[in-house]
Amino acid sequence: MPDREGIRDGAMDASQHRRLQALSARCRNRAVVEELEHSLTEDPRSILSQIMLGNLCFLFGLTDEAIEAYSETLRDNADEGLAHYGLGVTYYRCGDLSAAVESLERARAAEEDLSLVLYWLGLAYYHQGKSPEAEKCFVELLAGTPSSRVALYHLAMLYLDQERIDEAIDALERLLKTDATNTSARFKLGCAYLKKARIPDAITAFKEVLAIDGDNAPAREMLESVLHADPP
Repeated sequence: MPDREGIRDGAMDASQHRRLQALSARCRNRAVVEELEHSLTEDPRSILSQIMLGNLCFLFGLTDEAIEAYSETLRDNADEGLAHYGLGVTYYRCGDLSAAVESLERARAAEEDLSLVLYWLGLAYYHQGKSPEAEKCFVELLAGTPSSRVALYHLAMLYLDQERIDEAIDALERLLKTDATNTSARFKLGCAYLKKARIPDAITAFKEVLAIDGDNAPAREMLESVLHADPP
């Protein structure tokens, strides 16, 4: 792990100054910008200060500047996990899933906060359509954070896509224990119950969706379909 205090080496460079100027135009908290400017002026190679600049640029929607800040950090500190993590999340938000996966895998290898890395890495793999890789990330995330709503929901979607209905039901039921008003998960659970011919449970699930959201058309349609279906 590199020394995140960095090495004092001259004044802030032009690219850092440009990013600070862009941040200053977006951020109303002058004290934050001034403190960061002071830190970079004193120590432009400080890893933590460079990463903080990237984080703030990302927070205020300056994704190009955030990517530049993280990438600049990595030029001198190729194994810096925090920079890889920030870069990966920024790429994900920009829709560059391949770059996001590459950076987040580097962060994972650096053993940064694995719960956060696995969260974003699992999402990136999921949206790439790489189900086995996504499943591994979400399962590993749940091993350390058993109530992760994102992991449980996306695992359930993966299981439904693969017709692993019992596993999908288990994931959705676990999710709803901590996120009872999640109508999307409850609707999916009703559909999963139908696939297992658990008709009373499906009816209950669809009714519960409508109790939360009376205008939920898919739940209303499914409920009416089940109630008016011919008995087996």
